[in-house]
Amino acid sequence: MKKCKMCEQIKQESEFYVKYDSRDRLSPYCKQCCSERNKQYRHKNHTEILLRQKRAYYQNRDKRLLGQKRYAQRNREKIRAYRKGQYDNPRTGKQYIKKQGDKRYWVYYGGRAVHDVIAEKILGRRLQKGEVVHHHDNNGLNNNYSNLLICTRGYHTSLHEKIKAQAIQ
Repeated sequence: MKKCKMCEQIKQESEFYVKYDSRDRLSPYCKQCCSERNKQYRHKNHTEILLRQKRAYYQNRDKRLLGQKRYAQRNREKIRAYRKGQYDNPRTGKQYIKKQGDKRYWVYYGGRAVHDVIAEKILGRRLQKGEVVHHHDNNGLNNNYSNLLICTRGYHTSLHEKIKAQAIQ
């Protein structure tokens, strides 16, 4: 148990940040007070903080660009493959499933939805602006080409409205 110097409440030690140079290795202020204090500081010194960030950005620009260039040279094949959509997830190299709501799942491939990639391979071109892919059975994991329908956003919305209306009846 420790007393916060700002709000003067006695709180658990887990509610204080670690500060190695203090005697008890804890911050004198609780996490809530630190957060509030930092918000006030950022609000009061907003322009100064932006100028400091901008200054640091331009002072380290050459160093950062050099690092980006080195990375691009060392990972040329990886970058090409990722741009072509041959890598699934840049961090793990695997497909991953994202939950949306209770029933919807989308599988991503190289940062793009798998059903979009499959539809584009069937079409032989990229999806145009305003085109979306609809799953006939409403199962986002079923990416069989016979289950996919390429349509406009408006038509896609009307399809889902019809499905909702049928579910209500």
